Amino acid sequence: TQFICRNELGCRHNDECSVERSCVNGVCMDPCQAGNPCEAGQECEVQNHEPVCIKLCQCQKSTDCASGSVCDGCNCIQQDTPSQVTTGCEHCPPGIPCNPITGACVKAPPGTPKIPEPCQSD
Repeated sequence: TQFICRNELGCRHNDECSVERSCVNGVCMDPCQAGNPCEAGQECEVQNHEPVCIKLCQCQKSTDCASGSVCDGCNCIQQDTPSQVTTGCEHCPPGIPCNPITGACVKAPPGTPKIPEPCQSD
């Protein structure tokens, strides 16, 4: 009797899987489905084999909100409560969320295509 060695199907490293999958327990799979690391209000996306949590925003501009509400860069808030409106978010480019507590523009996740800035003349 002759014995034939067979390679075990599976993976040992992430680079043996496609970029949208990770090697988990010897199997190429979606790391978001293997154990979603994200919190409520976040969506899990796979970037270069790794799970990345992306904040889900209600809005990008005030026209995305219901009447009487304004967009703070990510969430619709009541317009008649000025204490909740954070000033200082005006410097964020259109479509870039603003942190309502710090006023900082929220950086786009790695791999997000950049929107070209219009040229300015002197």
